[in-house]
Amino acid sequence: MALFGFVNRLLMHAKEATISSKVFNRRLTESTCKLNTPNRYEAKNKSFLMEETQEHLNKRFDGVEISKEYVDCRPRYPSTIFQTVLNFVNTSSTKDSASKKHSLAVDIGCGPGLMSTAYLAPYFDRVLGVDVSESQIEQASLNNKHTNIEYRVSKAESLPVENNSVTLIQAAAALHWLDHERFYKECDRVLVPGGVIAAFCYTVEGHSVIDHSKATEMTEVLTEIRKKVTSAENIYYIPRQKLVKERYTDPCIQIPYADRKRVDTEYMTIATTVSGLFRFYKSLSHVKPFIESCNENSEWWNACIQK
Repeated sequence: MALFGFVNRLLMHAKEATISSKVFNRRLTESTCKLNTPNRYEAKNKSFLMEETQEHLNKRFDGVEISKEYVDCRPRYPSTIFQTVLNFVNTSSTKDSASKKHSLAVDIGCGPGLMSTAYLAPYFDRVLGVDVSESQIEQASLNNKHTNIEYRVSKAESLPVENNSVTLIQAAAALHWLDHERFYKECDRVLVPGGVIAAFCYTVEGHSVIDHSKATEMTEVLTEIRKKVTSAENIYYIPRQKLVKERYTDPCIQIPYADRKRVDTEYMTIATTVSGLFRFYKSLSHVKPFIESCNENSEWWNACIQK
């Protein structure tokens, strides 16, 4: 049995009713960084010039096999994360007097819906989960057991909702994939006064193998994998993914609302098998293409499994 810890970093910001479009646009301009410029890599004596369009990036998450792997391998967030979000929402906006719930929540990059969207159902009249991947939305619809949740294929920067209609926009491990300037402008369009943007992510800080005669050796292999797939050797590990490693501290990703709260104290430890941990790693968007990019990487991965 292997235990691996995740550190969750939570950013929450409330939309101010008095914020003007002029001020909003100026602040966005100041905080925008160049994430879409080409990045040059040196690997195996070859120079790679890799510029992934947003459409190309979206394909990393599409496919029936990938969607099923998300269901089986991706961790569920602890309820304390969502309770922190809801507490912030409750202090920032009012509930509908008739239903005693908030009106509408939108979950960005919802994937198959089980990790983040479903938890919101009891607290909102309507919940909309959006993702750019058709296969993820199909899987989410199959998993859906809530009558007040709807899943739709949509970009986060162009949401299929009316102006001033959304109480909460949630982005679980998704904010770093977005065009931040366009996304925050869209949030300003759809959020009600006092509406909230909640964004959180997790990083793999380390591994601990227990109850195994070769625990030390196995831990070393898992550490090797973690370091290799996030190194410069992996051309699929692109700058925007480093925003996660930096725990959403980069100025370019900060939500441009004054009323804000940052939480750095949420941890979760998840028990899994070593095989389950390998499947989790392979479900990451920068790992599977790296393994499949050449025979050498595939052989390295298989050797790690054998160890």
